[in-house]
Amino acid sequence: MTYIKNYLTYCFLFIGIVTNAQPNEDFNFMLGDWEVEAKIRQNEIHYIHGSGSMNVYYNQSKDTLFADMNVKFQNFEVIGTTIRTYNDKTERWAVSWNPESGNDVPNIEGAYQGDHFVEIDYGKDWYGLYTGKLVIYNISEDRFSVRKDKIYDDGIFMKDIWVYEANRLKEE
Repeated sequence: MTYIKNYLTYCFLFIGIVTNAQPNEDFNFMLGDWEVEAKIRQNEIHYIHGSGSMNVYYNQSKDTLFADMNVKFQNFEVIGTTIRTYNDKTERWAVSWNPESGNDVPNIEGAYQGDHFVEIDYGKDWYGLYTGKLVIYNISEDRFSVRKDKIYDDGIFMKDIWVYEANRLKEE
């Protein structure tokens, strides 16, 4: 009887650990140092290209993921940190973009949809009110892709306004 009680206890403990750990493992593929090739839409057909790096890590309690990005373009840089914290109640990730200069972009919500991670934000820029959709896709151990689209309240759709490919830096 003791054996059965111990066995059941270990089973419940294992299930509890696996279930509780799962959301924090959503971004294990992203941990580490990355080389980034990016582009920002300048107009309907032209992009500005840049390159840089990204370092991704969890905080000590592993409930918040930080992605520090530094991408240099010809006349400016994109430097900042994306912060992702899992919300147990909504079963989604609360996300914010925190640039070194400029305004933070808070209140982004993210979740997996199949094998893509999708983040939705709402904002206003020089074109008006929009809904933004950032998708992390083509996820593998050594590479992933990101693209962001915006649809404006007046119906204008801007595809691929922010795009980048991240390739894992090889340890030396």
